[in-house]
Amino acid sequence: MKAGPGALQWGLLRALLYLAVGIAALPVADASEPAGTLEIDVLPSVVGKRFEILIGHPVVGKFDQVPDSVDVVYTDTSVVVVSSFTPTLISLAGVAAEPTRVRLTWYASSPASPSAEVQRSTPPGGWSTIGQVSIDGRGQFEFIDSGVVGGARYGYRLEFRSGDQVEWLGETWVDVPSRARFGIAGASPNPATGDLKIAFSLPDYAPARLALLDVAGRLVFSREVGGLGPGNHLVNMAPTGALKPGVYLAQLSSGSRVAKARLVVTR
Repeated sequence: MKAGPGALQWGLLRALLYLAVGIAALPVADASEPAGTLEIDVLPSVVGKRFEILIGHPVVGKFDQVPDSVDVVYTDTSVVVVSSFTPTLISLAGVAAEPTRVRLTWYASSPASPSAEVQRSTPPGGWSTIGQVSIDGRGQFEFIDSGVVGGARYGYRLEFRSGDQVEWLGETWVDVPSRARFGIAGASPNPATGDLKIAFSLPDYAPARLALLDVAGRLVFSREVGGLGPGNHLVNMAPTGALKPGVYLAQLSSGSRVAKARLVVTR
């Protein structure tokens, strides 16, 4: 922001920058310096935050370039400039990435607006708006992106607007896991000496059942696992001591798909 020569006669300047994390003071200009144009550099991390600049002067001065969204108050001894954009603190509350969707949750402290636009980026491209979110009763913004591709990397951020002020916050990058294939790996470890844990993978949320059979084909244990959704899973099918030592068959089925694996239980 630049101050015109009239505001800096006698070269007396004091500026205070109010941030959410504290107060920083710029030095007072030397009174012997000639009047002229002063430029105050503000770090990108604080652009859009609420700030005040006070310039002491014996006659009322003017600012050369002041946006319409900024209020300017002139008194007999100072000029006060107050941005109308209040501080916003955004922190990422959670990310859940699946091969077909990404769920993001941001926590907001004193948001400048109850709604924000969600922007996405894929390297090395730029940012584009993919949706809008509104703050809920818990002070959170939540968004689900169902247009992702397994194995890709995406960046997300929130865009807040207040007049001609724009703020981009909460940037995070997410690696979307590749789509899992239907299959069963068997006991982990194999042979199993304690709890019987079976590793398998599902490509979707379709109904699926995991069963444990003895060597004669008789059902020992069975449970529904389709609700676990896509991804790699490890399920405890039996606690230590619940099974007799021997050879068993683990079977994963979903519709017409069936996968089997032999496993051994020992003492």
